[in-house]
Amino acid sequence: MIPGIIPNALLLSPPALGTSPVVGTYRSQLGQAAGASLTLSNVDIGTASANRLVVVVAMGLSTALVANPTCTIGGIAATLVANQQNALSGTSDNTCIFAAFVPTGATATVVVSFSASMNRSHGSVYTIDNAKSVTPDTTAKLALKGQSSGGAKSITLNGVLANSFAIGYCHTYTSSALTHTWSAPYVTDVNAIANANSRCSSASNAEVAAGNKTLTCTLSSTTAINGGAMIGASWS
Repeated sequence: MIPGIIPNALLLSPPALGTSPVVGTYRSQLGQAAGASLTLSNVDIGTASANRLVVVVAMGLSTALVANPTCTIGGIAATLVANQQNALSGTSDNTCIFAAFVPTGATATVVVSFSASMNRSHGSVYTIDNAKSVTPDTTAKLALKGQSSGGAKSITLNGVLANSFAIGYCHTYTSSALTHTWSAPYVTDVNAIANANSRCSSASNAEVAAGNKTLTCTLSSTTAINGGAMIGASWS
């Protein structure tokens, strides 16, 4: 065990579960041009609770293969619950979702560590109160790298449970920074340029009814997409 790092295996489920519905909240975001790690310092993560799940959606892009990064949240090792890795010539990227129960503290420093220095990276942070597990009920992903044009891009979260909170994330790298427009009922929480020609966005929604949920992000450009992905997950 690494000193100062609490294994998330010990926190995959909270010690006690209530009957309250989940409450999801967007907290923070950060993008940078280069670096082997991405640090979001002193992020407000709300009221301490055994059932408080912190979710980080992040991406790294480089010219070489981007291995799966790792993530700590307030010193707790987060679990990689979903990822989309693109490994094609020219640029490679990895888009990931991490989650950990963080039962104590009102703020936390989030660190996403890559295997090497990235050309650009970005992360968005959410909290989900009253979550029952680190593991999402459902996930979905879509590689955008190599697609010939923009337009409407969609992923479908199959089997979303009633009273869930769902998060979608999209990043693109093209000859110019594209516009990302998420379709209702998803609310855009982040729409940021991580570096020249790279845009990252995330959106979320409280899903009251169970079912299959389609998340759509429309990209402004008709030019080829050099790198990017969509990814999403939901928790109840």
